[in-house]
Amino acid sequence: MASASQKTTPCAHHGASAPPPPKLLSAVESVLRPVDSIADTAKKPANKGISVTPRSETKHPLDPLSAAEISVAVATVRAAGANPEVRDSMRFIEVASVEPEKHVVALADAYFFPPFQPSLLPRTKAGPVIPMKLPPRRARLVVYNKTSNETSVWIVELSSVHAVTRGGHHRGRVVSSQVIPDVQPPMDAEEYAECEAIVKDFPPFIEAMKRRGIDDMDLVMVDPWCVGYHSEADAPSRRLAKPLIYCRTDSDCPMENGYARPVEGIYVLVDMQNMVVIEFEDRKFVPLPPPDPLRNYTPGESRGGVDRSDVKPLEIIQPEGPSFRVRGYFVEWQKWNFRIGFTPREGLVIHSVAYVDGSRGRRPVAHRLSFVEMVVPYGDPNEPHYRKNAFDAGEDGLGKNAHSLKKGCDCLGSIKYFDAHFTNFTGGVETIENCVCLHEEDHGILWKHQDWRTGLAEVRRSRRLTVSFFCTVANYEYGFYWHFYQDGKIEAEVKLTGILSLGALQPGETRKYGTTIAPGLYAPVHQHFFIARMDMSVDCKPGEAYNQVVEVNVKVDEPGENNIHNNAFYAEEKLLRSEAEATRDCDPFSARHWIVSNLYLTRSRINILTTVNMFCQVRNTRTVNRTGQLTGYKLVPGSNCLPLARPEAKFLRRAAFLKHNLWVTRYAPDEKFPGGEFPNQNPRAGEGLATWVKQNRSLEESDVVLWYVFGITHVPRLEDWPVMPVEHIGFTLMPHGFFNCSPAVDVPPNPACELDAKDSEESATGRAISHATSKRTTTSDLRLATCDQSQVACYATAKRTITCDLRSVAGRMSQVARHMEKAFRWEINNFSENKSVMKSDRFSSGGCEWYLCVYPKGKIVDDHLSLFLNVVNFRKLLPGWRRQASFSFVVLNQSGKVLHRTVEKGRLFCAEAPSWGNSKILPLTKLQEDGFLENNKLTIEVNIKVTKVADEGKSTENEIVVVHGFHVLNSQVVSVSNMFVKHPDVAVDIRSDIREVKTAYMNILLGLVQTLDKPPQSLSETELSNADSELSVLTDAGFKLDWLKSKLEEVSLKRKEPSSHLKVELDKEKIESTTAAPAPRVSPFECIDVLIKKFFLACFAGH
Repeated sequence: MASASQKTTPCAHHGASAPPPPKLLSAVESVLRPVDSIADTAKKPANKGISVTPRSETKHPLDPLSAAEISVAVATVRAAGANPEVRDSMRFIEVASVEPEKHVVALADAYFFPPFQPSLLPRTKAGPVIPMKLPPRRARLVVYNKTSNETSVWIVELSSVHAVTRGGHHRGRVVSSQVIPDVQPPMDAEEYAECEAIVKDFPPFIEAMKRRGIDDMDLVMVDPWCVGYHSEADAPSRRLAKPLIYCRTDSDCPMENGYARPVEGIYVLVDMQNMVVIEFEDRKFVPLPPPDPLRNYTPGESRGGVDRSDVKPLEIIQPEGPSFRVRGYFVEWQKWNFRIGFTPREGLVIHSVAYVDGSRGRRPVAHRLSFVEMVVPYGDPNEPHYRKNAFDAGEDGLGKNAHSLKKGCDCLGSIKYFDAHFTNFTGGVETIENCVCLHEEDHGILWKHQDWRTGLAEVRRSRRLTVSFFCTVANYEYGFYWHFYQDGKIEAEVKLTGILSLGALQPGETRKYGTTIAPGLYAPVHQHFFIARMDMSVDCKPGEAYNQVVEVNVKVDEPGENNIHNNAFYAEEKLLRSEAEATRDCDPFSARHWIVSNLYLTRSRINILTTVNMFCQVRNTRTVNRTGQLTGYKLVPGSNCLPLARPEAKFLRRAAFLKHNLWVTRYAPDEKFPGGEFPNQNPRAGEGLATWVKQNRSLEESDVVLWYVFGITHVPRLEDWPVMPVEHIGFTLMPHGFFNCSPAVDVPPNPACELDAKDSEESATGRAISHATSKRTTTSDLRLATCDQSQVACYATAKRTITCDLRSVAGRMSQVARHMEKAFRWEINNFSENKSVMKSDRFSSGGCEWYLCVYPKGKIVDDHLSLFLNVVNFRKLLPGWRRQASFSFVVLNQSGKVLHRTVEKGRLFCAEAPSWGNSKILPLTKLQEDGFLENNKLTIEVNIKVTKVADEGKSTENEIVVVHGFHVLNSQVVSVSNMFVKHPDVAVDIRSDIREVKTAYMNILLGLVQTLDKPPQSLSETELSNADSELSVLTDAGFKLDWLKSKLEEVSLKRKEPSSHLKVELDKEKIESTTAAPAPRVSPFECIDVLIKKFFLACFAGH
């Protein structure tokens, strides 16, 4: 835990962060305790019986439940059963953590971001009081009583471990329990397996299969499907399933595609509570489809072919490891950070998404992102297909059906996996290893531009961080992905694959409701709908409510005086003020999208308003937007559709949320699932979103939740058989005025691109110089003396631009050369006589000085020779100095025989970690063997390659310093100090004592001084107008700025005077002409052409 004296990183939302109040700090430290680890309080008595534990051992309240916590929760509920019969009849559908209220999350975030940051606490209006300590974690259990057919919800408080015995024990406490009437919880895999067994043992079913030529019940597949709700017969008073039947072919294929032979004409209804077949009919004899020779998808002859042989290996290699960092479930990558969660129903959940925006600090984007439901309705009105309308999350569970992912198959590169824990039907804990995959992906070009005048190009590769999981629900597979991009985008993507759900055809029969796949087989048309729930928090901390939603439509201007060329179109915004108004649909004809923007701008106590022509430009020191617009994120739809079923369709009673693509609600903690919590056999029409929005709550300046419904209409193709190639669908959250410019401009070039450029550098440079010298031109040929004023200005601008560009190119070339590999050789005589650490001479490599340390008696381990590479004078390094370097050691004897060679390692060297090496180079016993060392001489070689200069360490601009009562960045100290030396009374009358306000004013003042120090001719009218407005604001705040007012007037006058400095510049460029004839006029482009050649020569002459 950071002490109160530690410095914190500045945040533009709050200026420089203040140390935490001691009472708050001690309260947080004393309450957070580990849940999984055993603390023996008897050995170390703590104050008031509470032990203080390190942050690394503490669970964040948003972390998923551990296996131990699930066991505690289940045991606690079982123990609360009224009698043994009740306890034995309990079946556990779901156990998940209870996510705390948002102000509790805010406190946890403030604690878990070291050092403790009270600036992360919310700015509450009339909301709950921020707690002084974190409450215990809680679990929520959905329990089905198999005897009484009742569903109950339990809340269990999980306490820390108490060491009353050697092994310790967990303790839980039932906070509440409630029986939910008239509902059925999701089905469980154990129920599916038991249902399949009792159907296959049912004598009438066995006879019906024999009628179709099947005697071996091991070939039969029974897929139980929930009955949905089509009539009162499907009421939740009974737990029902209507299975679909398939039959495998008797073959040797280990993964025979059983879905290739659907069995139709048989109707089965199963009572899942008592596990009995309660209705059975062999309604119609439909022959089994003949075995399709193309039905299988596994390698081998059974698939009808062999694998192609022309696929060469493609390896994803990250020699220095990934760019992301993971602490528990907290992820940091490329200025993004978030927490990973997982639930049995939703699967992957992304919590607390934020972007670290330089000096502005950590800027929240979303509080919670997840896929909360998916519905798959089929379009064939015939039995059994009309009742295929699965709610795969609410009736089954996406998380419970997740895969254990395999490296090289599901994910590539440097991967971090997360396991998932959940309860099975009987209350045991099961773990899906490698359930969630976190990795980086190359994503093509991020941005590129080539200057056609100079031929110089800049290009950046795009990289994205992907978090994903895959699940199987019966025949289909779904991959759910969240992609985070370097330009601030978040992309949600679903990948659909798996096997089509087929129907059987009579000989010669065709159906218009599907596609014939093979003789006797057809695939019905259907739709896949997914619902993403996005609890947004754009520039709002947890618990704040300062967002609004705006719909943007692009419209075509009507013909008339304002559109005489008939080309005009514009974007029109509409504020969605209420929930009823915010039920919207996609409109590709108007490029419709929606923006969630932050409203705190207009409520801040630090607002500075300038009104011009009825438009209000808002400047806010918390959220910087240089145009004065509200910061926001926009939801950009991808391909989409709406249900094609008629509004009266029975499945739409439970899926009324599919009727619109977008719903927006005011946040309520119990509104989590669009079809209600228990959609299985739900008789209540419109439960969930359609009911919630009838409250028509206001969405202005509120905590908003977006529910985006997106779908795909699947008209099957032959190419989708036997296994469907992945189909992609999704949407994008894109920054809209959230940043002042592209956040991706600081992405560095790809090192591989720079090295390729270096390989051809010599030939390219030679060609450039040859071309330039072959047409060597003197300044007299330019004949600039007769250029008019506009041409002179164009020439000066071109010269400055080209010089800057070429110096940048030369700098990068120099940097590439600086990072080339460097070897150092160190010969040690009389090696065995040295007992203590030996240090080599210093040597240079990659723009850095190094030395080697040899420990003849070992370091860390005492039975091996140890060898380390060190940075020289690391204590004198400036904060921020970083070098990423790869290195390897070679140990030789006098004859040059290699005694040991280490593998190349990549390490980050910095002031905090200036030394890296290997503590086990060679066993000391080996060195003492006769003849191993010749003449007692040891030679060590080190090869170093500096691969990345992470930070030059030339400044410590993130450090906060107090200068004359103002908290400023270290990089601003000189400017502020000089100002007070020249004008000691500049701030004596300032009217605010609030630290953040004073910091904001000082930033404005420094910017104003910098603007007025520019050459007057380079200033625009807008800059002068803004300077005048800023000067007025600062004067009103109490600053004494007469000297700056005089400076502004002086600059304004000089700007109006004719410029003479350009003429002087041109005179310096003149070379005496050998002819006195009048010089003809030339174009600016001729000037630029010659400048390009001249500066290419000047740039490359030194390299």
